[in-house]
Amino acid sequence: MKVKYNNKSLMQIFFMFILLELFLMGSGRFLEFGPLTLRMVFFVFAISLSVFIYSYRLKIKSYILWLLYIHLTLLSFSTSVGILNGAELSLIVEDVKPLLYFFMILPFAIFIKSNQSIKLVTNSIKFSSFIMMIIYLMLIAMIYFGLIDFKTVYHLISENSNDIMFRGSSSSEPQFFYKGFLYLNIGFIFFLLSPKKLDKYIALLLLISILLTFTRGFLLG
Repeated sequence: MKVKYNNKSLMQIFFMFILLELFLMGSGRFLEFGPLTLRMVFFVFAISLSVFIYSYRLKIKSYILWLLYIHLTLLSFSTSVGILNGAELSLIVEDVKPLLYFFMILPFAIFIKSNQSIKLVTNSIKFSSFIMMIIYLMLIAMIYFGLIDFKTVYHLISENSNDIMFRGSSSSEPQFFYKGFLYLNIGFIFFLLSPKKLDKYIALLLLISILLTFTRGFLLG
């Protein structure tokens, strides 16, 4: 039995949704379904699909296997250290959960196999950084011109999201940081290197957005 793989199939659409969720949704806690998040659902489905495809058609390249073995060894070692030192199992699980996402290297190795799929990744990063930039600049402008009350936004977000962090000693200081802003930097690079003139202007706006985050790591990067 052979599984046909087509870059123009539903798998490519699914891969696009995985990328957009990864780039736009910060830590992945925005869309939750009880104990599950959309990122968890995508993760389980993508890994299951990858195992199925590898079982019937593809071979896993040796360097991917080595990376998986090394990662699994490190996870096992650190988990054992936690258990031997009497750490609570729930805390160990919380530490391990985000590190499991490394296993997405399996579906990525399937999906990213052509210039077309590489372009899809690039466009997804550019689109995500552009959307975040627009929302961020609009929000900053509305706060600055008094169109929205920052204290109201501060209390609303503080109660409902862990992905947005505020700076300063009180809710009167309109400085905040979103975990997804990492992709502002990556998107800036793609827009800057693009030959299109419009993309250069977008890169400039992205640079302004990065400056307004007041994040030293981003500026150094």
